[in-house]
Amino acid sequence: MTAGSCRRRGGSHEHHPKLPRDWGQKMTLCIAAINEGASAIITVSDFMVSNQWTSTQTRTVKAQWVPNAPTWVQMYAGEPTIDERVSEFVRRRITRGVPPDFDMVRGSFEEGYKAELCRRIEMEILGPLGMSREDFLEHGRAYLGEPEFLRWLGKVEEATLGTTFLVAGVEPTGVVRMFSIENLGVVRYWDRLGYHAIGSGDFLAIASLHRTFKFGLSLADTIYRLCEAKFLGEAAYGVGTHTMVEVVYANGACQIMWQQDVEALRSIWLQHGIPPVPEAARTEIGQRLKIADGWGKEPDDEDYRSGGES
Repeated sequence: MTAGSCRRRGGSHEHHPKLPRDWGQKMTLCIAAINEGASAIITVSDFMVSNQWTSTQTRTVKAQWVPNAPTWVQMYAGEPTIDERVSEFVRRRITRGVPPDFDMVRGSFEEGYKAELCRRIEMEILGPLGMSREDFLEHGRAYLGEPEFLRWLGKVEEATLGTTFLVAGVEPTGVVRMFSIENLGVVRYWDRLGYHAIGSGDFLAIASLHRTFKFGLSLADTIYRLCEAKFLGEAAYGVGTHTMVEVVYANGACQIMWQQDVEALRSIWLQHGIPPVPEAARTEIGQRLKIADGWGKEPDDEDYRSGGES
């Protein structure tokens, strides 16, 4: 019997999130995009923070400079503690005063993420056994026996950080790069797409940007489209309405729009960005709605063949 079959039969690996920590990466919204004309990265984010028990809107900034890398910015959706630990790992890997290239930044985040995942496994799962992850995989079967080993192995395989990172910046060569680190330390690249979002409103934001984003947009137009995507993403659970915009340039300079600035933009968007229902559409709907003979009754074949026309 394989470990996989054991888990399916026992049902011990059906995961039902119960704590906000399980939902961590779904309790905020962070968006980033590339603006080639300005050689800049634009980020838009809320101020939602979650822990093991709750999620709340705070003054915590979700977009921060990558340690020792002033032309790079990082965002996270999940636990603040994970962000702090991974950031500290990155700080030790990137040398102060030496502009890091893409491989250095990506590698530092990837290693830090996997190191923190290993730490969680050893502290929270294997702690009662007094074994490291490496010792468990090498000697656990002989020490515990097959059935018990498979039970513990299932817990190890299920372990996640519940936190996603979105990192973007400008290399010393002037090339703008963007990547994310997701569950289990998987790295995904977004340079060619030009934008990405993480958190509970990510699908709504990405859908909006898929329709509106272009590499040739001006800086102002890119900011507007990212804010629009953020406003639409607020319909998702766990996304805060307080918003900050940050623009990071190739020379390390930064410009910011705080909450009150974004609210002024929101007012304009509410007036002009959401089109009203055309009066002609209301008339057309009124003319084409038909009285049903009975609830749940299928239209006759003639109605289908005629396309519903009277």
